[in-house]
Amino acid sequence: MVKSIKVDKAYPLDRGVFALEDIKTGDIIEECPLLMLGLEDRILIKATILDNYYFELSDGRAAIPGGCGMFYNHSYTPNANYAAFLEKRLMIVEAIKPIKSGEEIRINYKGDPNSRMPLWFAVID
Repeated sequence: MVKSIKVDKAYPLDRGVFALEDIKTGDIIEECPLLMLGLEDRILIKATILDNYYFELSDGRAAIPGGCGMFYNHSYTPNANYAAFLEKRLMIVEAIKPIKSGEEIRINYKGDPNSRMPLWFAVID
């Protein structure tokens, strides 16, 4: 069952996703539809605000998650993880730790909750 969440102001970041109820480890938080972009479109969004909200795929295409998907912030100590199912155009966000109501839900942008690989921007964690 998908959980109650909301996008709200996240200090010191712009916005983030927050739990509106307690979430248990293993719970599906959200199923985000993916808008798939070809290489040409991915290049065009570089000049827009969407440049901060897409996932670049290994073949040069991009995916923009719908729902609250584009607002999950990065953490090297995440409480959730995501899996992308490109053939279904879907991203699933799942709790990997208990999350209390009111707590921000964060994922590791590298796709592996244990990854410490540097990102392309400064990380506040």
